[in-house]
Amino acid sequence: EARCDRATSRLCPARILDADDYVARLRVEAQGSRQSAAARVLEERRAASLPAVQAQRMAAGDAEQTAALRAVTAWMPGASRALVLYGGPGGGKSYALAAAVRSGPPDALYLDGADLTRVAPWGPEWDSWAAVSLLSLDDFDRGEDRERLRERTDRLISSRYDAGAGRIVLATNLGRRELVGWLSDRARSRLVEMGGADVLVDCSGPDLR
Repeated sequence: EARCDRATSRLCPARILDADDYVARLRVEAQGSRQSAAARVLEERRAASLPAVQAQRMAAGDAEQTAALRAVTAWMPGASRALVLYGGPGGGKSYALAAAVRSGPPDALYLDGADLTRVAPWGPEWDSWAAVSLLSLDDFDRGEDRERLRERTDRLISSRYDAGAGRIVLATNLGRRELVGWLSDRARSRLVEMGGADVLVDCSGPDLR
């Protein structure tokens, strides 16, 4: 059995091994704490991105089985990377997008047209939008500067496409013909490539508000 040299205050080999194990355990625990903290940050960010009215409805279990919700529910477990919901207001599209984020991965985010004009298309926040596993983009055409919204929507779709990022679900109150005309050729092409021929889903119906 190894003995300690008290005169020189050197640790014996057994103590050294114990110390190495202890340090290794501390590192593992610290890494786990950092991962837990990072997960909490993502969870808080995801929750903060949801509109208050939709969050309250989900908390209350107030979910009408609309065409939008059925489309998103069917899309979520699949392999398609893109989905676009269109149709008049009050059809439950915003709720469906919020539900996708709430049930999605921890880094999922909900954005709308106001966010697109609030943040410049560069820098860490925009880059994070381009990289999250699931992005819900609601009312992307709604705002005063429609040309700017069109450019930002096109750029965000392209950023996610170029990065090979996760999935994106979009919603608009435009009709199909208006939507096809509003999206750039590049955005349409990339959405079809990511989501297939059925990427556009008609959610028209009575106003449920």
